[in-house]
Amino acid sequence: MNRCKFCVAPVLDSKKRRLLSSQESERNAAALVDLACEAGVARNEATKEYTTGYLCTKCFNSIGNFSALKEKVGRLKGEFVSKLHESLRSCDSAMTSESKGTKRKASTQQSGKAVKIVVTYKGRERRYELSSTRGAIAKSLGRNSKQAFANHSFKSQAVRNHLLARIHRTIRQEMKNILTSRDCTVTLNESNPGIFTSDAWENQFTALQHVAPVLTGILNASIPRNSSRRQCTMASCIGILVKSHGRSTLAHLFTSLILYSGHAAKQVYARLQKLGLCLSINSTLKLIDILGDDHDHLVKDWVTTLTTQTASSNVPLGVLLKNENVLNDMVDILDELHKYVPRTTTMQTIDVCTGGGGTTAVDIHVNTFSHIPLEGDQLTVARIRGSQRVEFNAENGDERLEGFFPVIEDWHTKMCFMEVIWKRLYNSCSGMDAGTLFQLREVINRRNVISDVTKDLTACEEFMELVTTAHVLTAAMHVAGASNLTDLSSKILSKENPTAAATSLVQTLCRQMVTIEFIMDKSTCGSGDRVVEYAMETLSLGLLLLEFKDSIREGDGYRVLRCWKYFLLIFRATQHKNYCIEALNLLMQYYYILPQRYAEQMLWGRFVNSEGGPCRAEYLR
Repeated sequence: MNRCKFCVAPVLDSKKRRLLSSQESERNAAALVDLACEAGVARNEATKEYTTGYLCTKCFNSIGNFSALKEKVGRLKGEFVSKLHESLRSCDSAMTSESKGTKRKASTQQSGKAVKIVVTYKGRERRYELSSTRGAIAKSLGRNSKQAFANHSFKSQAVRNHLLARIHRTIRQEMKNILTSRDCTVTLNESNPGIFTSDAWENQFTALQHVAPVLTGILNASIPRNSSRRQCTMASCIGILVKSHGRSTLAHLFTSLILYSGHAAKQVYARLQKLGLCLSINSTLKLIDILGDDHDHLVKDWVTTLTTQTASSNVPLGVLLKNENVLNDMVDILDELHKYVPRTTTMQTIDVCTGGGGTTAVDIHVNTFSHIPLEGDQLTVARIRGSQRVEFNAENGDERLEGFFPVIEDWHTKMCFMEVIWKRLYNSCSGMDAGTLFQLREVINRRNVISDVTKDLTACEEFMELVTTAHVLTAAMHVAGASNLTDLSSKILSKENPTAAATSLVQTLCRQMVTIEFIMDKSTCGSGDRVVEYAMETLSLGLLLLEFKDSIREGDGYRVLRCWKYFLLIFRATQHKNYCIEALNLLMQYYYILPQRYAEQMLWGRFVNSEGGPCRAEYLR
């Protein structure tokens, strides 16, 4: 039978309690262990004795009550000790302040009750007795100690208020000086070329320090000493203050330009302007116009200085918010561009009929234009001609747009020619036909080559160049009877004159395998070996593409003109009638319509020399 640990009463199974059976039993066991330790029993022995065994219900409740009472006594003891410490600390502080007051009073009594001064004004003397605070100010002034005088002055609340009021008046005056200074603020009423110079920010910061030393000093003291953007922070803070008075600084201009370059919405300008951080959207657009003023002066200076031997300079002429699809907008675009046309103005006298049957001599100004080509794609050229027809009955040559003659450019023509090649030779269903463009594209894994040339012209163009080069080498080996490229090179180099041998090989290859009759004469299609015909057409069109690109790269106008002769036939046969008409116009303008000067200008003015240096063609040097 189990018995209670303390009263040795028998413990029934329904009433027995194990000391570690619950959280309350654990606390009771800990309380018994503490009592045993206070009675002198070792803790390890007490722990072993009172944490195992059984208790009856009566002893279990008694130990629980004792444990709760002990916790309450400990809590009350802690509260009493904390209150006692607080009362002791208050007594110590009171005694310390009393002792300090006694010492101060004793020192005052030793040095005198108060500071007395004598003021002489207009022959009269007046004596004043100062308080302790003002006496300290007078003593520091007498010792000529400026730092002590400033420190004692700020300790006096009355003097401090007067000093702060004086600082406030000084800052207001400095703000007026900033607003009236042209070096501290900027205006958008006229163009100021010095706004965005390399030292503009430094100059404005120096002017702010000179005009408002107190304000800049306060801001300088407010910024951390190790800040690397001290000037920018100070200028931005002063900019916000200046903006509240309706003026602007460089900080607002820079912020507005950053927002404009980032294509910020109008709401961003509106919100930041309310905070004094930037200009409004209208002022920003005005700023852009001022910065772009006279941006095209280089173009105007080039009228008589252009040469193909020097590197070309690119000058952006700006963006006009006009739509070429609208006739009136296209006329406005041409009016804007027409101011770059070189001209000479002469005075002429004409006779004007009067109402009575007589005539009157009238002097008029007549502009003689040096016509320049205006290039674009086929649709743009057609719109230029339409705009000139609309303005045909205008009063003067500027309004009639007489300084332009439209010319089609080469880049869009090259794209149209690539579309012709792709339409005839590229088919996504010919993956199993060896030698076709799509099959070669799959073999060399050119995934960026797609059916629509206009979406990735560069990839399709590079692929066509690679295929053409392979066809040329294969055809050369076939004509020379070589088995590989090494054999072909050895056969050419083994001749007495390798250059003449290579030239003869190229001429033979072109006579046998280069032709455009498959495009021009549809009756010949399917009459022979279709594979050979496909390869010859690929080689012919590819070589024409390479010739056209190399002519543009070299700036060789004569070769470009020869390519346009082939394009005239090819575009006519492939139902590209608009480009066929433009090819005919180009050839007619050069050979028959335009004067020789304008014809040569049209032929050679279509190139850009981005790196400088003469053309590598011998007959153009």
